[in-house]
Amino acid sequence: MAKVEMTPDRLMYPRPALLVGANVDGKANFMAVGGGGVANAEPPMIAVLIRHHCHTLKGVLQNLTFSVNTPSVDLVREVDFCGITSGAKVDKVKICKFKVFYGNLKTAPLIEQCPVNLECKVVHILNLGTHSFIIGEVKGTYVSEDCLDLPPKAVPLQNLTFSVNTPSVDLVREVDFCGITSGAKVDKVKICKFKVFYGNLKTAPLIEQCPVNLECRVMHILNLGTHSFIIGEVKGTYVSDDCLTNGKPDVKKIKPIVFNLESSEYYAFGEVIAKSHSIGRELKAKE
Repeated sequence: MAKVEMTPDRLMYPRPALLVGANVDGKANFMAVGGGGVANAEPPMIAVLIRHHCHTLKGVLQNLTFSVNTPSVDLVREVDFCGITSGAKVDKVKICKFKVFYGNLKTAPLIEQCPVNLECKVVHILNLGTHSFIIGEVKGTYVSEDCLDLPPKAVPLQNLTFSVNTPSVDLVREVDFCGITSGAKVDKVKICKFKVFYGNLKTAPLIEQCPVNLECRVMHILNLGTHSFIIGEVKGTYVSDDCLTNGKPDVKKIKPIVFNLESSEYYAFGEVIAKSHSIGRELKAKE
């Protein structure tokens, strides 16, 4: 499978659509974030990226708290609107008709309509360039009742490089095997029959069968308790040529795997539900 080297970029699939909330000057505000994820297990931590000019960041810095709300597909219009509109100009809560509630922290607004809500206390803020990288300890977790279904040994540092490979649904068996088996005991490359190649860094192994490959140089390593949180600068981006449409990565062809931690199940990527920077404009008429 031929690989096309592309400009270094943050190609990771899928990227969760989240609504990050903060009280700005005492008023609840939410923004859509397309980058965020788990940072640590014990204590539980979540990380989000926010551009420096964003109105919501002002509230995070004021209170050192924030919320992460996971919207359902029913809220796609509101999510898009919160991503294309600044809370400095409009009242997003009013226009989107969000029902806001507060948990233990009292200053991290949560959205009742979102199935899952996390309230977080800031533990680290890193300036990474265009964005502030905010890591928060989860202090409260709330799940809509109708959505309920009733430390490792230290490893010496060697290369300060790593790769991130996005597998397609065809590799789900290999993905699961790599998650339940230690490379200290078996040769995963041999068992999974991975075809390994190297890019510009020479020390970050990449998997040819994966549609998207990123090679990264380590920039920061944070000890957050149970986990090391590793931030890397992308130095090489490679995409299988049969996963490109008009020279750009096509998620329909990439066919990424979605993992549900709570049920320990893998899902295929779903259908398109709306056009970004478009469906939210339906609410702009209500500004």
